[in-house]
Amino acid sequence: MKVRCSALGQVMTNSRKKGELSKTAQSYLKKCLKEELYDTRITFSNKYTVKGIEMEEEAIGLVSDRYDLGFLDKNEEHFNNDFITGTPDVITSDTVRDIKCSWSLDTFPAFEEDIPTKDYYWQLQGYMWLTGKDVAYLDYCLMDTPAMLIDSELKRLEFSKGSELTEVQADEAIKQLTFSRHEPALRVKTFRVERNEEDIEAIKARVDECRTYINNLKTN
Repeated sequence: MKVRCSALGQVMTNSRKKGELSKTAQSYLKKCLKEELYDTRITFSNKYTVKGIEMEEEAIGLVSDRYDLGFLDKNEEHFNNDFITGTPDVITSDTVRDIKCSWSLDTFPAFEEDIPTKDYYWQLQGYMWLTGKDVAYLDYCLMDTPAMLIDSELKRLEFSKGSELTEVQADEAIKQLTFSRHEPALRVKTFRVERNEEDIEAIKARVDECRTYINNLKTN
């Protein structure tokens, strides 16, 4: 088996019990085995992931505008080695970038100094390993929420309220989900991550542990 870069954070979580994989890692590996045995990919989607997918290309353009990087092409090439597999969002001559579209201002890490989610650190280490890059960037972007999701949010608010929203209430709700009125500098927060060979070696060791766990599941 090979671990997807997007799942490295799950398998790299340390267990409280020495000598065994964490419950988070075990849960991910059981899902992987089910996918293999039943030849079916287990998918998950919610409003956050839908926005991220729908707005990804526009977010790449926003990052380009923010840092005057010229045209950044969305990467479609899939990479793998003997341990991991993944598809970075953007690959340049010397870096990789991963794009995250925040759902709202509340989830946008405007003033954070460290990556808010450790999982993304491991994902970027995987991407750098796969592509041979030494530097990666994690870009959080404040993008306008797609119209279909805004409509769903307005209906949800009306249901919660028990009556139709007033024009003022609807406008305020829309304002909280749209950000194109702001300049790029206020809409992009970037974290720089350097390649760490010790952590890459740790990934190799952990994937080997995952393979042993998977093989034990198959024989039980």
